[in-house]
Amino acid sequence: MWQKLDATQKAEHESKTPSTNASNKTCLKIATRCSPKDIKDTINVLSDEKKAAIKEMGFVSLLGMKCGKLSHSMCCFLVDKLNHAESSIVLHGKTLKISVDDFVRIMGVKDGGEEVDFTGSMDDQHIVKVRNSFLGGKKLLKNNELKQIMVGIDEAGDFFKVGFVMFSLCTLLCPTTSVYVNLKYLLPLRDSKAIARKNWASYSFKFLLDSVRSLKENNQVYIGGCLLFHQLFYLDAIAHGSVLVDIVVMKTEYGGLGDDAKTMTHFAKELSSIRKDVATLEVKLNKEDDNMFDMGCDGEQEDLGNTKSPKSRPNKEDGTPNEQDDNVKGFATVDTTLAPSVEVIHERKHAKQPQNEI
Repeated sequence: MWQKLDATQKAEHESKTPSTNASNKTCLKIATRCSPKDIKDTINVLSDEKKAAIKEMGFVSLLGMKCGKLSHSMCCFLVDKLNHAESSIVLHGKTLKISVDDFVRIMGVKDGGEEVDFTGSMDDQHIVKVRNSFLGGKKLLKNNELKQIMVGIDEAGDFFKVGFVMFSLCTLLCPTTSVYVNLKYLLPLRDSKAIARKNWASYSFKFLLDSVRSLKENNQVYIGGCLLFHQLFYLDAIAHGSVLVDIVVMKTEYGGLGDDAKTMTHFAKELSSIRKDVATLEVKLNKEDDNMFDMGCDGEQEDLGNTKSPKSRPNKEDGTPNEQDDNVKGFATVDTTLAPSVEVIHERKHAKQPQNEI
């Protein structure tokens, strides 16, 4: 029947057929300046003295960050699924609440107890002096220029501490839509000794929700906020069994995986091509229906790389994983949980049911 249609009829039919890949619905509609690679590359060339200063300020998790790239199609998918008003996200049919505790657990950035306060005047004598030191006669300061300053200075004193926090905020934790550094951060950073006492996790998490709201309400292209948190939250949910894809949910006319599983498969391939020792995405289809194999499924398993089983989620020790104490490891914890392999299990007739996946 299809072969008998002319080109015009085929084009008309295809235009009415929705895409079966959920990851492609919005992947070209947003862009971000969130760049974990810039943070990683910068830290790698810093002296031990500067790294010690970063640890002292409470950003020790950045020192162990291994994730160098974002999956933009995944981020688009997740932004679309995020309900900023309810602080929740719908992942493959399951609604999960997201809180600042998740940001602390995954990113490793803690709250110190004091608000990130922007009160005060940018004309304050001390603020003007520090601002001019960063600007060096220019009117504006680009993020990459601040990076060069942080790498170039010799000492790990107050100037470095303030500059590094601004760079981290503008590049990873709270990036805006601009290439320029938000020098208003000099207000909450006026006292370098108080940096570790600021609620950076709460501020960054709220900044992300506000950025998603602004994107959706104003039909923007660029989005601010820490999209790396989105990506790691998703991978964490998959690895820990919070999200499982039911094989029964599929498009019968295609005789294969449904939208959710196709999306997860797509992300697995993309992330494995970025770096295999960073992110593991295991899609376990936990239900089978023999009737589905009458639809034309080939029943073969696709190998996307290593086939090692991921490490199981470690048992809780004293306290909950959301406690904001010195044991928060952030990226290091996520990277350990997400083993260095990508395994996508397709439907197989008469395959053994997975056990104890959660």
